[in-house]
Amino acid sequence: MGSAMEYLSLVRQGGAIVTVSILTSGDVLQNSSVMRRSPDKRDKAIVPFPIRVGLNVMDRIRRARASRYGVKYSSIFLEPNAIDLESIRQWVEAGKLRTIVGTTAHFKDLQAVRDACQVVFDGKGGIGKSVIVF
Repeated sequence: MGSAMEYLSLVRQGGAIVTVSILTSGDVLQNSSVMRRSPDKRDKAIVPFPIRVGLNVMDRIRRARASRYGVKYSSIFLEPNAIDLESIRQWVEAGKLRTIVGTTAHFKDLQAVRDACQVVFDGKGGIGKSVIVF
């Protein structure tokens, strides 16, 4: 929900925050597939210069804030393709990427699912992702 920086003080020194938030640097946005005008052409739309500079400045501010805590900050602009998903799967299997689970609910427990959804809706779930187990 774009609140990774709120929990910055809880990350151990030497740790990292990697966000998949839509707010990325202007350079990353410019080079993403979102900027393609059509799937079959290589031409790209241009992110207006002031917006690109603004996004780059905000990204550098987030990196500077994280470095004050001894934490590395980076963002990934996920593109809907199998190659990226395969990379993430390999990182998880190799132990390079570890997810933090906050709320867990079993699919057949309707009230637990409702409670987990309410936690996400309220935006007050704390650290970790809500997971519904089948």
